[in-house]
Parts: sequence; structure tokens; C-alpha cells
Amino acid sequence: MTSGKPDRISGSNAEVLAYIPQRPPFVFIDKLLEASENKIVASFEVKPDNLLVSDGRLTEGGIIEAMAQTIAAGAGFKAIASETEVKIGYIAAIRNLQIFQMPEIGASLTVSVMLVNQVLDITIAETEVLIGTEKVASCEMRIFIKND
Repeated sequence: MTSGKPDRISGSNAEVLAYIPQRPPFVFIDKLLEASENKIVASFEVKPDNLLVSDGRLTEGGIIEAMAQTIAAGAGFKAIASETEVKIGYIAAIRNLQIFQMPEIGASLTVSVMLVNQVLDITIAETEVLIGTEKVASCEMRIFIKND
């Protein structure tokens, strides 16, 4: 990084915290792996002390939060890279949510997001969570971006 502006993704947990508004213990991504114009990829390891782990598995809420935080991390990275303000987003809608399995403690998740449209202050994204090549969950997520 030069002058506080990222020129590449280092993939560190500390770096992720610069891009998202959430703070421990409510952080559900460990590394930002990719943040291009239309694609964002992050990873997350399910740990026993995660707030949204129950009976040794990540809950539905934890999976959804990992999806939303991946979108936030990509937006935060791009804002800092372009030296603009990092804006706050809120989940406005979730459509076609499918959860195929509840990841166990120790599972390494890859969260992929394709940004498909921007309508006024709403970002529309297709999200997918994988363990290796096995699909964990998917949905369309609409995020409202708060403009001051």
C-alpha cells in the first residue's frame, strides 16, 4: 500500500477490517481474495467462538452474514483504492436463498459474489458459498447503500 491507498489485496485479516464496518466478534470473513469491477471473493474459516455457530455448525444467519460482509469488503476495497468514502450498506432483500448444508467448525468457506446490477442506491448481487467445490448456499442479495 502506498499513501493509505491499496494497490493490491494482501489477504490479511487486519486488511479486511479496513474495508468493512463490522468488528470482532461479528466478523464473518477472514480474507478478501479478489475485488474486481463485478466480482468479489472472500474466505472464512468457521471457528468454535464465532457468534453464529450453534451445535458445532455455522447457522443460516452466519452464512448470510458472510455473504453480506463479502459484498461490503469488495465495496470498501474499491472505495479506498479510488480514494472515496467507504459507505455503509444494509441488506434490503434476500431472494432465492438456498442453503444446502450447515458448515462444521473448521470448514474453510469461499464466498463468491457477482455484482449484476446497480439501481439507484441498491446493489444487486448473486452470491455463492462453497467448501472446496461443494455448494453450501446461494442467493440474490440486494444491498441498500446509504448516501449522506
